[in-house]
Amino acid sequence: MYNKKFEAVTDAGIYRAEIRSSQPTSIVRINIETETPSTNTMKVSFSIDNESKSIKHCDDLLSVNENVEQLSPSIVSPKEEIEQKENIPKTKFNIGDPIIACFSNNKITVYDVETGQKLGSVGSMVKPLRLGISPDNLNIVSCYQRSAVYSMKLTDIIANKIPSDILSESIINSSDYARTVTSFAISPNRDNLLIAIGYDDGMLRLVKPGNPTQSKNLDKQITHLAFSADGNLLITETDKICIWNVETLDFIKEFNISNILSRTVLLSGDNRFLYYLIDCGFFVIRNIDSNATTTFTGPHENLINSYDQRIFAAFSNNNIAIRNPAWLKNVPSQKKIHNVHFIPNYDLIIHTEDQIVRWDYTSEIKRVLINKKFSMIAASNN
Repeated sequence: MYNKKFEAVTDAGIYRAEIRSSQPTSIVRINIETETPSTNTMKVSFSIDNESKSIKHCDDLLSVNENVEQLSPSIVSPKEEIEQKENIPKTKFNIGDPIIACFSNNKITVYDVETGQKLGSVGSMVKPLRLGISPDNLNIVSCYQRSAVYSMKLTDIIANKIPSDILSESIINSSDYARTVTSFAISPNRDNLLIAIGYDDGMLRLVKPGNPTQSKNLDKQITHLAFSADGNLLITETDKICIWNVETLDFIKEFNISNILSRTVLLSGDNRFLYYLIDCGFFVIRNIDSNATTTFTGPHENLINSYDQRIFAAFSNNNIAIRNPAWLKNVPSQKKIHNVHFIPNYDLIIHTEDQIVRWDYTSEIKRVLINKKFSMIAASNN
């Protein structure tokens, strides 16, 4: 008897199925046909050898359960899965693969997200305000408080070019050097590198290297910026939360939320909801059209999103709470958590006080990628 396991991620939750067969099978594709969130079940079909079959109506295959059960937050992987995860084979890095960019000791260093292998580094005499990675994983973006924002090609860093060759020109206007950068975000749109920069005097810039810069003055310090999953909308945080059209910078809607925890607001994947934390650390979902809210207890200190913004992680010093959005899975940490990043397949990169750890979303297994202290990291989200 051969077993096949798979997972499906939907707006209602995370679903896992196991299929048993009398002979080896090759599942090519999983299709969600119907789902019933109220009963935590759904019907799926799949393709085997290019022939579409349904779990419920397949004579030569049996499922453990006729319906696919919702994955429990406390599920524990079998021992053999753990052993497989601990012996992950080394893979060759290809340009465009997911990466981690880290800063310490006046140096920005890039690592392979699969193996933790060092790919290259470049000097940086000043600590960046933020680090970012372009959606195509080909550029490292470093943002500095005194208005310098640089885009560095990964190939140049791997080739160990000297900083003066890589950091030859800031990609923002020279007139902005009198301002202080207070917020920074990179659009998830893979077609063009688009960077949003907010300043202490309320100036908002949308910068696309090689193209004219879009600007708008919001009059008050911009403390937070976040793009929507499709890259079409931008959230700004000043003394209120505003949503803007990225292409035109036209205003769409504003929210006055007095108890919001600064720098935590994000958009849902379908752009229908705001997700944010309030000052007591509770997690809030707000319907953009109706303003209706749903609140989940905390405490949490920060909020991040997956590449498609269907899964969120609210974290504190020693725990990460993963939500979808109401469904919850906790990831405790014995070490103090500095930051958390989603990478593809909903895996997490956890930046602790002296390590970078990768947490596998499916098996819930942690493995240490890098044993080193860093003051700041960024990880690929695509």
